[in-house]
Amino acid sequence: ADLIVWMIDSSSELSDDDKEITQIIAGKKVIILLNKQDLSVVTGENELKSYFEERLSKAFFKNRF
Repeated sequence: ADLIVWMIDSSSELSDDDKEITQIIAGKKVIILLNKQDLSVVTGENELKSYFEERLSKAFFKNRF
């Protein structure tokens, strides 16, 4: 696919399936939609950013050293 659209339930934490998906989509063009923003937000933009930065950092260092 040229572009992946991934919808995440923002009212709950990232599931194991979500975490597996992050590995599958790594390096691809992705639009992430945060669904259920009208409920209590558990997984928001900041949580996703932190999660991806941590994963990218580990991948960078793993491939470098």
